[in-house]
Amino acid sequence: MTSSAVGRPGPRSGRSRALGLARSTVQHVLAAVSAQRDGTPSVRVRWPHGLDAYDTAVQELLARYPDLTAIRLLEELRQRGFTGGYTTVRLRLRQLRPKNTPRPVLRFETGPGAQAQMDYSPYDIDFVEEGRRRVHVEALATGDFIRRQDNLVLVGQSGVGKSHLIQGLGRAACALGYRVRYTTSAALIEQLTASLADQTLPRQVRKYAAFDWLIVDEFGFDRLERREARDAASLLFKLIDARNQKRATALVTNIDFEGWGEYLGDPPLAMALLDRIVDGAIIVKITGKSYRAHRAQPTANKKAAKA
Repeated sequence: MTSSAVGRPGPRSGRSRALGLARSTVQHVLAAVSAQRDGTPSVRVRWPHGLDAYDTAVQELLARYPDLTAIRLLEELRQRGFTGGYTTVRLRLRQLRPKNTPRPVLRFETGPGAQAQMDYSPYDIDFVEEGRRRVHVEALATGDFIRRQDNLVLVGQSGVGKSHLIQGLGRAACALGYRVRYTTSAALIEQLTASLADQTLPRQVRKYAAFDWLIVDEFGFDRLERREARDAASLLFKLIDARNQKRATALVTNIDFEGWGEYLGDPPLAMALLDRIVDGAIIVKITGKSYRAHRAQPTANKKAAKA
């Protein structure tokens, strides 16, 4: 008698079979009708899945990064062993976070006015002699190379727009939800040297190693600062090595690769640093006339005409 009772289909199974619907659909409809009849709000049953085990980690990440995107959350959870898909993470994120969250717009390291806040969109790509690379720049603006943890190197003489372009790409990456840190080589060397003096270097290295994308501008412009800081080369190497194959790093420089040994004053260390930067990196070489000089020339002509 017991075995026949176990094998007998339940009422909901019979209804779902007769209607040709799934049992979960019938269950939700019956719950809604019952709630409407009793005057109580209906509660949808959420079946457990693999993401439940990571609820604590999700809550901690959202508390630390309120504007965390579903893609970045999925990447963090996969490092913790989660094997589910993007849709599962996106739906859970929608449940935990209020709707209409403003898109993150993060500032760079420097305050207002101390460093120009550039946008790559008005940058005149056609001015560069090597010509029409708008498609290439648009591809960089998607931030896909940051997700792949690839480095980016911009090489070119002064005035061709390297800083303008990299700052615009940095702002685009911020809008996509990536944590970006912009600094100049001189400021970075100064901060690392100071941390070495007060014995906080490991903490500073961990801080810089945690950013999704670290942008180091004006590498090669700070010869005076480098000479005053004898440990500059080793400090830069320590930081780059900590980020190697873990996070994306951008280096903007006006010196070619063969000149790095002379600039850093330590050829073997320069080769090791170069190897970690350019291995699998996207290298963009910008050539042409100075963009600032090009814009200043019409002004000079107007003044000469008035004279």
